[in-house]
Amino acid sequence: MAIAYIGTETVINGATVTIPVGTTIAIAYEGRLSGGAAIGTPSLTGTPMSIAANSSDIVGIYYVDSPASGTYTLSNVPDSCVFLYLSGTNGIRAGALASSTPTSPLATTIPSSIDDFLILTGRAQSGTNYYNISSMTVDGAAVTYINAYFNGYKQSSGDSPNIGMVFSYDALYYCVVSVKSLVASDQSTFMTMIV
Repeated sequence: MAIAYIGTETVINGATVTIPVGTTIAIAYEGRLSGGAAIGTPSLTGTPMSIAANSSDIVGIYYVDSPASGTYTLSNVPDSCVFLYLSGTNGIRAGALASSTPTSPLATTIPSSIDDFLILTGRAQSGTNYYNISSMTVDGAAVTYINAYFNGYKQSSGDSPNIGMVFSYDALYYCVVSVKSLVASDQSTFMTMIV
């Protein structure tokens, strides 16, 4: 597969982000913490990241396409960000999904127009508090989590492009974004990344 995982890091506001050599896209995931402030668009050394999708100031996915490797200072983030670094990518595909209101339970279909490499994120809500999702599946199979249970990735066949998220609270906010492969033949293959 053309798209390859390089690494991840969790960074707090004011600390540094280190984008590895060979990264063709840097993804940042934000999720509002219980009792925390609304999320914002992360900035790397003063330059805002592009918005891939965000959901009611609860969860968001942001990116830098073809970033220069090196060290950047993270700002405009009330809590922390999880960064994912990939190679072999060719930008963000149009057609992101994002819930503007809480969804419960979540059972949704991913359009074929974004059937490349998907990245997902979500937060469960109970009253005014926000929590990690307990698990997420795509096509009935669990994702590979990169931290805590609300950031991860997975390749899927695309035969039954359904997202399943299991959680133990009242409602869920989510975002779904597709990353394009540099290899044209891969761009009809459904790959899923769940956050």
